[in-house]
Amino acid sequence: MAEDNHGKQPRHFRQSAITNFFARTLPTPPPTVTGTKRNASSSNVTRQNGGAQTLVSEGWEVLGERQNKHYQHGSFVPDLPAIGVSTTATISVNSMEASAASSFVDRSDDTDDDAGATVGDALKMFEEDDAIRGDPLKASRDGDEMTDASLSVSSSMVVDSESAGGSVPTPDWSGVALSQLTRCLIPSDLRLPSLGPAADHTLMVAVPLVPGKELAPSPSLYNDVWDFDHVRLPSSSRLRRTLHTNGDETVVTRWELIQNNVLRNYQSITDIVPAIASYYTGIFNTAMVTGLVKTVKEELTPQQSHFFVSTLLPFIASLVIELPSSCTQPIPLLKSGMNHTITFSQRQVASLLANAFFCTFPAQKSVDAEREPGTGYPFINFDWLFCSPRAWREKRSQCKSEKLKCIMNYFCRIRDSNPIGLVSYTRRSIILFPEWADSQTLLSKAHITHKGNIEDDGAGCLQVDFANKMIGGGVLQEGCVQEEIRFVLNPELIASRLFTECLLPNEAVIITGAERFSDYSGYGDTFTCAGPHVDNVPRDTWGRRMTQIVAIDAYKFGKTETQYQQEFLLRELNKAYVGFCRGADHVTPDGPLSAVCTGNWGCGAFRGEPRLKFLLQLMACSEAGRDMMYVTFGDARLQEELAAMYEHLVGMNATVGDIFRIISLYHDDVIMKSSNRKKRSSLYSFMYACFNGP
Repeated sequence: MAEDNHGKQPRHFRQSAITNFFARTLPTPPPTVTGTKRNASSSNVTRQNGGAQTLVSEGWEVLGERQNKHYQHGSFVPDLPAIGVSTTATISVNSMEASAASSFVDRSDDTDDDAGATVGDALKMFEEDDAIRGDPLKASRDGDEMTDASLSVSSSMVVDSESAGGSVPTPDWSGVALSQLTRCLIPSDLRLPSLGPAADHTLMVAVPLVPGKELAPSPSLYNDVWDFDHVRLPSSSRLRRTLHTNGDETVVTRWELIQNNVLRNYQSITDIVPAIASYYTGIFNTAMVTGLVKTVKEELTPQQSHFFVSTLLPFIASLVIELPSSCTQPIPLLKSGMNHTITFSQRQVASLLANAFFCTFPAQKSVDAEREPGTGYPFINFDWLFCSPRAWREKRSQCKSEKLKCIMNYFCRIRDSNPIGLVSYTRRSIILFPEWADSQTLLSKAHITHKGNIEDDGAGCLQVDFANKMIGGGVLQEGCVQEEIRFVLNPELIASRLFTECLLPNEAVIITGAERFSDYSGYGDTFTCAGPHVDNVPRDTWGRRMTQIVAIDAYKFGKTETQYQQEFLLRELNKAYVGFCRGADHVTPDGPLSAVCTGNWGCGAFRGEPRLKFLLQLMACSEAGRDMMYVTFGDARLQEELAAMYEHLVGMNATVGDIFRIISLYHDDVIMKSSNRKKRSSLYSFMYACFNGP
């Protein structure tokens, strides 16, 4: 049956193979199964007779043994059972012994967080504000990992074992075994060329690298540049201020004020106020540090508080002063449309973050910032993190304190061990995307689990940051969901806010080598810093931790139905693809691509539907040539539904194009023709119906 002019007809659904595939799971397979195909131009169903055939599946051996399940009675063919029962492999990490000097953990309350809560429960705890558009008063994040049950339409294909009259436990994982995924971010599989600067790569350190020795900056002398293409550093001689003393005027640079004030004998945490106020643009007083003061005086033990004020704070101040001797080369701004990488030493990143802690950075200017609201650069200074939350966000007071403890753990480790690795920050922008409706690409391997999380269980994978278009989201404000938590666990990620312009729909940021410094528990209002973390992830030949994080920002939907429109399907597919594809920035152009570790990207506050986002990310992974590990964050039922649909699609050899067209058809044939969402069939029910008939 030919496609209509709009290209929306689900073509080549391999009906005989599909019906025969499902016949194997039925108690009494009929000798002949009648299949159906839907015509995109009509709501009528055109029937085609198909005899039983032998299924030639493109599935994998690990999709073998199936479990018996009870199914809900209905007009649709039941979904496939969850398979591949096993216990998710865990990665052991050595813990650093906590001490009063180095472990900033709240000792006053031994109450455990509700670690077993589902992500659906997490949304009830709090609600994010509007997305950040450069205005600090609009604290939110763009694409958290919460799942709002009220926004999700459960598939009628899966029922819980209790209601079905049986007791079938949900396996720890479904789909393909984790060992079968390509996870090449390990030394034996990654071969890097020699490290050096290039037209699309700014290298901030001198080469060749000498193992075990401290990295020297490149060039050896500070180059002061002040323009629209590079970061405006506080050490620039262009920043000047006129001081009035006894009727006399004296012109000094801002850097002179910083040098003369941050290095002092700190007796109390409030001593930081006059230090910052001496060079701060605007008013800076004790009201601006109430959150920091509360953390140091009330959340830390007396020994920890004394250590922070007397030892750690002066060390952070010394890192501030290192800036012009550490970052001697002008730092390019990663502007819209660029494909460029900046590689720093960890010591250089520490100096940048120390300056952010002492609020020394001027605003980074974008030539289009005034014409395009919401563009420009995120703020990097920590002043908003230091203050108490606004009245309507009082619940986040403790969250801010816990984030500050993570930052303290970071600086404490830098002081004690002085890491000598590298961190790379890449902005990727592409203009050519797959023709999704016509794609004949088969689906990649997928491992689906409700256990664990991305940062702990995604070792060897490209790990997804559910990002804000202003990278980092509300990390330096009240935000405390997936992106913000990841940024305080790996504070070197925060440095990306200094030079990364607002992301466009065809762009992503990839950060390689960011080390983890803290453990945690909880989520949102229950987030708690659980002490220091020793990162045992090996380094590549460039000295970077083999942890790679991709920041992709989901679209914030006003209505849940909007996400099924073809233009928004394309937007989310293209956004995921730019993050997952082999970009020009890949230093190993012919090597294997590691699996993507992701989850409910853009769900919850941004109203994304996790069942749809699973399919879209699977399609993007398949087109990019990557396997996928999908974490449902404690939602076992969601794991069952996703795994059932995944095995369904693999069994019938569905292509990326097949899935795209049927989702588009769901919008046209179901959403547009039914205003009652409760009576509307779900996406997965519709997909089963289209493939198998009523």
